Amino acid sequence: MLALCLLYFCSCKNDGYSRVLVEDERWQIRLNEMELFAFDKEARKEISLLKLYAGHCVYGSASDSVSTLVHKDSLFAVSKVHILSYPREPLTLLIQDVSNYTVCHSFVFQLGVDSLIHLPSSGDFLGVTCDDNLIIMDSYNYNEDGRYGIVQGYTFDGVKVCEMETKN
Repeated sequence: MLALCLLYFCSCKNDGYSRVLVEDERWQIRLNEMELFAFDKEARKEISLLKLYAGHCVYGSASDSVSTLVHKDSLFAVSKVHILSYPREPLTLLIQDVSNYTVCHSFVFQLGVDSLIHLPSSGDFLGVTCDDNLIIMDSYNYNEDGRYGIVQGYTFDGVKVCEMETKN
């Protein structure tokens, strides 16, 4: 049985300079035109997380079965952010870019690490399992009958540990 713990999702508030994408007890994640940053409510300080890349961006194929590393300042856009860590743990985020409206590119961000883990999933974030702390992602693939869904489970290090196809 697979139990999901749904965490914090987008609540886009706007202060004129930046948008608040998501927040929890400790963190407030904000986005302006060129930068993603976090406000640590406990330490009362702002931390730059990554700068958005203004050029043409190629992340690689989402059909690959292995996660890849990309530099943290190479994202083209940030569409959604989910906080994966608990308040007393180091900040871990799932950052998603759906700027091309067809494939959702998902990246695991860990504070203090210079690279992002690009998950080989083409769909959206579903949640995190309560027992194993697996990131559950929706994805899809094609066969002779058309498109079908895939549900995948990844560790916070980007290792795929389970997969279930939802063919008709």
